[in-house]
Amino acid sequence: MGGGNNARLTENSVENEYAFRDKVLRNKKYKLYFNAKRRPEKFFNLFNDPKEINNLIDSLNT
Repeated sequence: MGGGNNARLTENSVENEYAFRDKVLRNKKYKLYFNAKRRPEKFFNLFNDPKEINNLIDSLNT
């Protein structure tokens, strides 16, 4: 749970202080970052841009 998020043990499990934090969805070719408001904020083609320099999020049809 790292990152100073104040996780705690409850009767259900270990629960994070935050209901939703930044998340990443990826496969071998693409990586998509979501912010804490559950909105996509960064998108990278990992084959063409392995250092994640060129954010393609504005080129997506949303």
